[in-house]
Amino acid sequence: MLCESALSSLDLFITPKKSVCMRIGPRCNGVCCDIVSSHGYGLHWVKLIRYIGVHFVSAKQFKCSFNNATASFYGAFNAIFGRIGRSGSEEVIIQLINSKFLPCLLYALEACPVKTQERSLEFTVNKVIMKVFRTISMDVLTECRLWFGISEIKVLIARRKLKFLRKFIQSINVLCQMFAEFAHAESSTYTYSAFGDRLKYIFYLLLCFSFCVFMLAATWRNKVD
Repeated sequence: MLCESALSSLDLFITPKKSVCMRIGPRCNGVCCDIVSSHGYGLHWVKLIRYIGVHFVSAKQFKCSFNNATASFYGAFNAIFGRIGRSGSEEVIIQLINSKFLPCLLYALEACPVKTQERSLEFTVNKVIMKVFRTISMDVLTECRLWFGISEIKVLIARRKLKFLRKFIQSINVLCQMFAEFAHAESSTYTYSAFGDRLKYIFYLLLCFSFCVFMLAATWRNKVD
């Protein structure tokens, strides 16, 4: 009743058919009675809530479920790969993965806590790439991801978070300005993570170039001798 009166003062009203309750905290597993509104409608307690495409889970801490995002990623990949099969080149399929399939998996991750589920999301992408290149070797997988430009999930999330936080800091919204300092401090932690894979790629190229130069110099020296 107190929440309902507070919402009414803001000219907001509860829609019984679309509204539910969920507990987050140490007592998330506790059994509660349904909340009854002033109009006699009951609000049920649930373990999962979907809001604008993001699924929130009742847990001891704020947590999101990415099972639906994973299913959408697999569904989008199978729908396309099932049609083109091996007739399409690996370059075309990888381009489709980057432009069409990964957005299904990465939707709204810049605003969600994903630290504990990064490995699960990474495994999802690895399974698809293994199917494309017909390999189960992690060494081959790493090389394919490096040369085809498929960044790690944690790097992609860091880039999205960095972009989101920069827009958050530049926003003229009053609430955004209140937390701009916290957003700026958090954005600094994602700067290296967002571009770390590119630095690794440059280092790898320099290493290969140095090795080629060394071999050419050794071959030239042998011919001179």
